[in-house]
Amino acid sequence: MQDSIRRLLVETNIISCKIFSGCDEGFLHGIIMSLQQQIYCKKQVILGSTRSDGMYFVKSGAVEIKDNKRTSVKHKGEYFSEQAIISQTLAEHLKV
Repeated sequence: MQDSIRRLLVETNIISCKIFSGCDEGFLHGIIMSLQQQIYCKKQVILGSTRSDGMYFVKSGAVEIKDNKRTSVKHKGEYFSEQAIISQTLAEHLKV
Protein backbone atom coordinates (compact mmCIF):
# COMPACT_ATOMS: atom_id res chain seq x y z
CA MET A 1 0.00 0.00 0.00
CA GLN A 2 2.82 2.44 0.85
CA ASP A 3 4.39 1.78 -2.55
CA SER A 4 1.10 2.61 -4.29
CA ILE A 5 0.66 5.85 -2.37
CA ARG A 6 4.26 6.92 -2.96
CA ARG A 7 3.90 6.14 -6.66
CA LEU A 8 0.72 8.23 -6.93
CA LEU A 9 2.43 11.18 -5.23
CA VAL A 10 5.54 11.31 -7.40
CA GLU A 11 4.96 9.37 -10.60
CA THR A 12 3.87 12.42 -12.60
CA ASN A 13 7.06 14.26 -11.68
CA ILE A 14 9.28 11.37 -12.70
CA ILE A 15 7.47 10.58 -15.95
CA SER A 16 7.51 14.22 -17.09
CA CYS A 17 11.23 14.56 -16.32
CA LYS A 18 13.19 14.44 -19.59
CA ILE A 19 16.25 12.74 -18.12
CA PHE A 20 14.11 9.71 -17.21
CA SER A 21 12.41 9.36 -20.60
CA GLY A 22 13.06 5.98 -22.13
CA CYS A 23 13.98 4.35 -18.82
CA ASP A 24 12.47 0.95 -18.07
CA GLU A 25 9.74 0.43 -15.48
CA GLY A 26 12.04 -1.26 -12.96
CA PHE A 27 14.49 1.64 -12.99
CA LEU A 28 11.69 4.20 -12.58
CA HIS A 29 10.25 2.18 -9.71
CA GLY A 30 13.66 2.27 -8.01
CA ILE A 31 13.86 6.04 -8.43
CA ILE A 32 10.35 6.51 -7.05
CA MET A 33 11.07 4.32 -4.03
CA SER A 34 14.27 6.21 -3.24
CA LEU A 35 12.67 9.66 -3.20
CA GLN A 36 12.44 11.42 0.13
CA GLN A 37 9.83 14.11 0.64
CA GLN A 38 11.14 17.35 2.11
CA ILE A 39 9.09 20.36 3.12
CA TYR A 40 10.57 23.84 3.05
CA CYS A 41 9.10 27.07 4.35
CA LYS A 42 8.86 30.33 2.45
CA LYS A 43 12.24 32.10 2.29
CA GLN A 44 14.03 29.01 3.66
CA VAL A 45 17.41 28.32 2.06
CA ILE A 46 17.50 24.79 0.66
CA LEU A 47 21.16 24.39 -0.26
CA GLY A 48 22.99 27.61 0.53
CA SER A 49 26.64 27.28 -0.40
CA THR A 50 26.68 23.48 -0.13
CA ARG A 51 26.81 21.24 -3.17
CA SER A 52 23.60 19.38 -3.88
CA ASP A 53 23.56 15.63 -3.37
CA GLY A 54 20.16 15.10 -4.94
CA MET A 55 17.49 16.22 -7.35
CA TYR A 56 14.55 18.35 -6.29
CA PHE A 57 10.98 18.41 -7.62
CA VAL A 58 8.73 21.38 -6.91
CA LYS A 59 5.36 20.02 -5.74
CA SER A 60 3.80 23.43 -4.98
CA GLY A 61 4.81 27.06 -4.90
CA ALA A 62 8.04 28.24 -6.48
CA VAL A 63 11.76 28.06 -5.80
CA GLU A 64 14.21 30.82 -6.61
CA ILE A 65 17.57 29.48 -7.72
CA LYS A 66 20.59 31.75 -7.57
CA ASP A 67 24.10 31.08 -8.70
CA ASN A 68 27.02 33.42 -9.35
CA LYS A 69 25.77 34.50 -12.75
CA ARG A 70 21.97 34.37 -12.77
CA THR A 71 18.70 33.87 -10.96
CA SER A 72 15.93 31.61 -12.17
CA VAL A 73 12.61 30.42 -10.78
CA LYS A 74 11.22 26.89 -10.82
CA HIS A 75 7.48 26.34 -10.36
CA LYS A 76 5.18 23.44 -9.54
CA GLY A 77 6.00 20.43 -11.70
CA GLU A 78 9.53 21.57 -12.50
CA TYR A 79 12.78 20.21 -11.10
CA PHE A 80 16.33 21.34 -10.40
CA SER A 81 19.73 20.02 -9.37
CA GLU A 82 19.42 17.03 -11.69
CA GLN A 83 23.14 17.26 -12.42
CA ALA A 84 23.76 15.99 -8.87
CA ILE A 85 22.32 12.55 -9.59
CA ILE A 86 24.00 12.40 -12.98
CA SER A 87 27.37 13.19 -11.37
CA GLN A 88 26.81 10.59 -8.64
CA THR A 89 25.85 7.92 -11.16
CA LEU A 90 28.91 8.63 -13.32
CA ALA A 91 31.20 8.57 -10.28
CA GLU A 92 29.80 5.20 -9.19
CA HIS A 93 30.30 3.69 -12.63
CA LEU A 94 33.79 5.11 -13.08
CA LYS A 95 35.20 3.84 -9.76
CA VAL A 96 38.21 1.64 -10.25
